[in-house]
Amino acid sequence: MRDTLRRVPFLRMLLPLLAGLGVAPCFSGVPHPLWLFIATLLWSMAWGISRHPAREREWLEGLSLTLFFVVLGIFLGLRSRDVPTPVSGDRYLATLLEQPYSKNGRTRAEALLTAALDGEKVIPAREKILVYFPEGYAGDSAVAGSRILFGATPAAIVNRGNPYEFDFRGYAADKGFYRQLFLAGGPWQMTGSDPRFRLRVAAEKTRDALLTLYRRNGLCGEEFDILAALTLGYKKSLDTEIRQVFSSTGASHVLAVSGLHTGIVYLILSFFLGFLRRGRFTRILFPVVSVAALWVFAFITGLAPSVQRSALMFSVVVVGDNLRRPVHIWNTLSASAFLLLVINPRLTGDVGFQLSYAAVAGIVFFQPRISALLRFRHRLPRYFWELLAVSLASQITTFPLSCHYFHQFPVYFWISNFVVIPAAFVFISLGILVLVTSVVAPVSSFLAQVTGILVHGVYLVLENTASLPGALIPGIGFPQSSLVLAYGVLLAGALFLVKRKAVWLHLSLGAAVLLFLAGAAGRWYQAGSREIIAYNRREPVIHLIAGFRNYLLLPRELMESGDPLREAAAVTLRCRLLPPVMVPLEEDYHDRFLLKKGPLFSFGGILAEISDGRRTPSLPVTPDVLFLTGRGDLPSFPEEVQVVSYRRAPPPQAGSKYHRVNEMGAWRRPLPHGPKK
Repeated sequence: MRDTLRRVPFLRMLLPLLAGLGVAPCFSGVPHPLWLFIATLLWSMAWGISRHPAREREWLEGLSLTLFFVVLGIFLGLRSRDVPTPVSGDRYLATLLEQPYSKNGRTRAEALLTAALDGEKVIPAREKILVYFPEGYAGDSAVAGSRILFGATPAAIVNRGNPYEFDFRGYAADKGFYRQLFLAGGPWQMTGSDPRFRLRVAAEKTRDALLTLYRRNGLCGEEFDILAALTLGYKKSLDTEIRQVFSSTGASHVLAVSGLHTGIVYLILSFFLGFLRRGRFTRILFPVVSVAALWVFAFITGLAPSVQRSALMFSVVVVGDNLRRPVHIWNTLSASAFLLLVINPRLTGDVGFQLSYAAVAGIVFFQPRISALLRFRHRLPRYFWELLAVSLASQITTFPLSCHYFHQFPVYFWISNFVVIPAAFVFISLGILVLVTSVVAPVSSFLAQVTGILVHGVYLVLENTASLPGALIPGIGFPQSSLVLAYGVLLAGALFLVKRKAVWLHLSLGAAVLLFLAGAAGRWYQAGSREIIAYNRREPVIHLIAGFRNYLLLPRELMESGDPLREAAAVTLRCRLLPPVMVPLEEDYHDRFLLKKGPLFSFGGILAEISDGRRTPSLPVTPDVLFLTGRGDLPSFPEEVQVVSYRRAPPPQAGSKYHRVNEMGAWRRPLPHGPKK
């Protein structure tokens, strides 16, 4: 182990840095300069010890360096969580960083707030914000670099407070966004283009120009959407159906520009620029041109964490190869992660960053071992076996993360990868040819037609694969504790394969047993759980959970509208519940768990009333919980009644038991456990 760490010095730096980033939130009250002072002190101590080497002091030098990187991680983690101080004024000026696009019925764009105007005074600012355009805005006049003058004040990004919902606030913060702007809340106008050069804007304009070339050559529909995502990292036009097909077949990774795409670009560069390597004086040009081209590709495709990782790793490999220096893959992988985290510590929470490094680590470690299980003499079966080995290796190390974040497993991922990985090479090559030959319209149009046909064919294969029986196993969820145990199983198992010591095998099996027991305990607990949830959404939706059986009380019109009810779906998926029983608020219902009669329902020993204010006679009983909906007259209620309101304005007698879901988030009430069913 010590020899391995000596050959992988960046791993010795990366692990304590990750530890520091992980514990940084625990020290949020400590001033940042203090951590910087401690880090400087530890570095000075390690440097001083190294100047006077002695075997008995080696451990002290190692400890000082380890603590230095831990403290550095704490400092960087705390600094990355500093929220920009908002500026205030009568009007604001912002520059769009991308062209507005529509998603979930909203048109939005990322923007950079550059100034606040207070009368005649201009207050400089530099803060990234999310801009939401008014409903019905086409966005034709707005492009990357356009400036907006507006009067509404950006508001803090908040979550809706529903259980197991996507943490959009944390996701946005990891991207550097803390506030959002709804232009419908005040006057606004476009004010031309920002004259300053901004790298992000230049990259967006370049990508938009390349996308325009695709469109001019006749690419449209799903063919354009898939090719744009695969070659240029533009995924904003991908519809839900395409995403679902790729997700269900385990092929989503080709839609996110990553190491596969960067590797293909590098192969193409090596093919066309390989002659530079043979010249004595041109040899130095190959790494310069190649590295520059890789980073241009990374910028144009959006600089996703996976692209940053792959571009950085390939840059190290290219430079090392040119200097005839051997490159240790684990050290290169660790170095890229270390540098990216020092630049942007918030990447630790990025799903793409985690999946990218997990996949590469799996391929590096497991692929040679899987490949060695079978030997083929002929090239074709050997190629497909190597391809399968890569798919299996990456799936081993990404499986826990995929279950944790996406709660599903694509069974036929190995079939789809036989198709999409070779296809990715073909599509990227053809996409580049379409762009390069655009000056010769007939040639580029022909190539675009061929590319469109091939893309459509691959998509049909994936559609048919997704429709196979048992193609997707839904409802697989790893909570945080199970995720740690799952990677404990993998890590101990990997160490057993390397060390061949029984202790690692025992640890791996022990972690596997704990993982199984944790899952069984969770299922046992859920079987006896009882809970009422009122979700934070415009229409009233009340979720009643009795073990794995559950009910949704909601208006009939909402039930018939086809609304996916994502809030309830998240709870159903995370708790592995049965499909919910839909109960319209306008109807009566009864079974062994739920009795509903008119506005009253009884569930788990709780009597509740759903009131829209239109009922005048008083009920002969006092409910434990009162759900206020609609806009009618407010009913009177005793102070001891728990009031859950879907209304904007609280009633006059609202007390400590009043809960407004649109301000306070979803209301949840766990009930005493019932029998295990």
